[in-house]
Amino acid sequence: MENSPLYQVFVRDYARLCVLAGRILGDDALAQDAVQESWLRLCALPRLDTGDREKLRHLVVIAVRHTAYNMRRKKFPGLMDTQTMGMVPDSAPLPQELAERDEQVRALLAAMQTLEETDRSILQLQYGEGLDSRQIAGVLGIKAATVRQRARRARLKLKASLEKEGLSE
Repeated sequence: MENSPLYQVFVRDYARLCVLAGRILGDDALAQDAVQESWLRLCALPRLDTGDREKLRHLVVIAVRHTAYNMRRKKFPGLMDTQTMGMVPDSAPLPQELAERDEQVRALLAAMQTLEETDRSILQLQYGEGLDSRQIAGVLGIKAATVRQRARRARLKLKASLEKEGLSE
């Protein structure tokens, strides 16, 4: 059970889910009940696709939100109005935002391909792996000052390339 993706999502996001339910219900104890009830309902589903973690997280958020709304309806019949329903906004990005982000990622990847391999590796290690210039220098076998200099030049090249595409401010 502890290895299941659903369990891991609930453990990782439990506090956030309680806050979400708490905003709807206005009661921390009821919020915890809503999260636990959502957990039980999702565990009872015969087939739950747990292959995509982001989809699973989104499903859990929706389940908790709807459970909290249902509990609120039972506790305060007649108080659910459109204003209450809009209290907790859906934080999922809009389709056009996703398409725009995909376009930006494609442009960035294309711009990265124009860099020299060493410069590309420096940026990937710096931003992708979170290494500092001293660590990158050790990996690539060059001086830390050279890493900083090449990273700066590579960022300037990327910026110029993205500005040319109209994607940088």
